[in-house]
Amino acid sequence: MTSVLEATPSASSPFAAWVSTADAVRATKKKLEKQGALARYLGGLYDEDLAIASRLFAGGPFSRADQRVLAVGWSALVDAILERSGAHGDAIGASYQRHADLGDVAAELITTIPPDPRPLTLRDLAAAFDEIAATKGSN
Repeated sequence: MTSVLEATPSASSPFAAWVSTADAVRATKKKLEKQGALARYLGGLYDEDLAIASRLFAGGPFSRADQRVLAVGWSALVDAILERSGAHGDAIGASYQRHADLGDVAAELITTIPPDPRPLTLRDLAAAFDEIAATKGSN
């Protein structure tokens, strides 16, 4: 008999569910509430998604045994936020002064939903990290 964790469905978990869990963990100082939010989320994932989500919660796109790096600097991230949001450099500077977190800056400045109706999944994100890590040069 195959357990739920051994089976790998064709569909991956939405990245939005990971974000909601990360927001819930960040919103509380209570250790048991953090553990509960993580347990509820991680307990419902299949192996491949569980590995991806766990790495993201640990703060990295790849496992520690994987020597690949994304090599994406501040400038590239700011350029991407400017392009996607349509904001100007001054807006990023002001938002960063308020939040001190580039993810929160992006959330504040990017106010429209992308036209692709397909939600981003954990596996989509992992594939994008693989592609970025494989990219050579400044492009």
